[in-house]
Amino acid sequence: MFSVPGDVTDAEYAGTNELIRDGATPVFSGRDIIAFYANDFPQLARYLRERDRQSREKAAKLAGNEALNAAQNLNKKRTQTKTEPYGDKRRDAARNEPPAPAVPQSSAAVNPAAPEGVSPEALALWELMSFEPVEADELSVKSGIGIGAVLAALTELELFGAVTTRDGKNYEIIPQQER
Repeated sequence: MFSVPGDVTDAEYAGTNELIRDGATPVFSGRDIIAFYANDFPQLARYLRERDRQSREKAAKLAGNEALNAAQNLNKKRTQTKTEPYGDKRRDAARNEPPAPAVPQSSAAVNPAAPEGVSPEALALWELMSFEPVEADELSVKSGIGIGAVLAALTELELFGAVTTRDGKNYEIIPQQER
């Protein structure tokens, strides 16, 4: 049995900490679970390493395409002609145009694609995450997914090598170059 430890002064973590006291193995990331079973099931470790490698390659390819598109868009902006109205003329021209629809800012616009084959819960969390650390509790509130399922989904994403924990409490997407 595994258990994710919590703050010993917080009553919300009493159950998980009690499990550890009674002999459960504490886990801080998905890698802890793999390490636990690696000696008994070396094929599991090999399988997961291969899946990690495939996920990294696919994500790197997708991220490379995104970077290429971003660079092409940047070059387009640099080569625009100066026939666009500026200053007062630009303001006056904007008054005659309908406002552009608001584009919601989401981490999906900057995040690489989610690892292939993850659960719906893991996918929902991935879309809420970014390269900035976020607590599991916050992801639970934002997603409407219970904390137990959130922790399971985060562990799943860790097994895919897509996210990591900071200080055992904050989760963030691992940048491509670090995977």
